[in-house]
Amino acid sequence: MARRPSKSTLKKALLARNAKLNDEIEALHELKNEAAANDDFDKVNELLAQIDELRDMFDIAEKKRSEKLAAKAELRKAKVEATGTHRRTIQWAQGGRAMVPGASGKKMQFAQVLEAGLAKVSREISRWEMGSYGAPRGLRKGEIVMIISETYQTSNKWVVDVMVGPDVIKGVPAKALRNTTEE
Repeated sequence: MARRPSKSTLKKALLARNAKLNDEIEALHELKNEAAANDDFDKVNELLAQIDELRDMFDIAEKKRSEKLAAKAELRKAKVEATGTHRRTIQWAQGGRAMVPGASGKKMQFAQVLEAGLAKVSREISRWEMGSYGAPRGLRKGEIVMIISETYQTSNKWVVDVMVGPDVIKGVPAKALRNTTEE
């Protein structure tokens, strides 16, 4: 299955096609000037007709392209007016959203963050992100940590305290931890 070309490739192809057309028109102009210098007016008229034909072909292609772009813009505008949004929206069935794992309710719960459980760090966490607890070091992605506290909230963020080897690190974002056991 062939891959669709990128926008930059299409733009380069369009520019190359335009350059080729301009070169053809320039060559015909030179031939026309030579024929005019030799007083061969039949040849001059023939070359002028060829130049007009090339320009008409170019204008037709440009008109088609601009009509297509205008039609796409109108379609996009009609779609936005019909749906009332620029993005796709999910229409949830009644009670369906509550069944999604990790869906936030009134009380945030992190099933993956259980006290005295092991968790894996899902992203790089610098020591400065963990607040003013004076963390001895940051956490690297993929490290296994042991959770030593329940989740608590600080400055609108749910955090836990963890232990990595001999280091106790306070204020680790609970969203950055994942359960290590496969279910």
